[in-house]
Amino acid sequence: MALELKIEAFNPVAVPFNYEELKKQIAEKTAPYKGLIVTEDAIPAAKTDLANLRRLEKAIDDRRKAVKKEYNAPYMEFEAKIKDILSDIQTAIENIDSQVKGFEAKSDEEKLGRIKIFYNLAFGQLAKVVPFERINNPKWLNKGYKKADIEAEISKMANDLRDNVDAVKALKSENEDALLRKLYETLDMGAVMKEQAALNAIAEERKARIAQMVEEAKKTVSAPSQVPTEAFTVDTPEPLQQIDFRVWVTQTQKAALRNFLVENGIRYGSVK
Repeated sequence: MALELKIEAFNPVAVPFNYEELKKQIAEKTAPYKGLIVTEDAIPAAKTDLANLRRLEKAIDDRRKAVKKEYNAPYMEFEAKIKDILSDIQTAIENIDSQVKGFEAKSDEEKLGRIKIFYNLAFGQLAKVVPFERINNPKWLNKGYKKADIEAEISKMANDLRDNVDAVKALKSENEDALLRKLYETLDMGAVMKEQAALNAIAEERKARIAQMVEEAKKTVSAPSQVPTEAFTVDTPEPLQQIDFRVWVTQTQKAALRNFLVENGIRYGSVK
């Protein structure tokens, strides 16, 4: 027997009431108030009229709510019974659905495992710097995504990355390590070139600052000594000591060290 919901002897009807009579009576009763202007001395009477109108409104609306509750009672009983029937269907659906999703999750996990194996083969050593999560495409797990298409996409990404690594190394940049990190992070050669431009700008600015410092140091060394005209005493100079040592500095630090030696009158020279 076919399963179907049969509605028997259901004849919803309008709720009969004295609409025309009540409408006319209310219109006549409220007409004087629609254009009423309340003066200060008429406030007590206005408050009384307002209370009467609100009581009338509540009485009519309460009757409407009572009719609605009575009118809806058969439907509420019908709805409760339908929900009871649906609960059996939902229990069956959830049982089957949970098992189907379990099989699908297992299938997706197995497919993802095979994809990762191919990724490791295609990327080789580059897999250490570009993790799978960076190239993973969630759409690969769709049923319609074929194995050959997935492998073709991964192979292309691996080959493009190798070509871009070669391109970065061909730049012979002193910032090669930073550029390679940017490439591994973004897989975007455009982003790498922007990084190169930014690093070059920083380097040029640093060179300009160092050149300025050197010029200022030269001016300090070449400036003529100003001999005071007043009498002065000369301290007996301390004997010079020779100290050989080695320092590790940046270009900026090297210039700063040279300035310090010059400003303090300390002789210095290279050590063979």
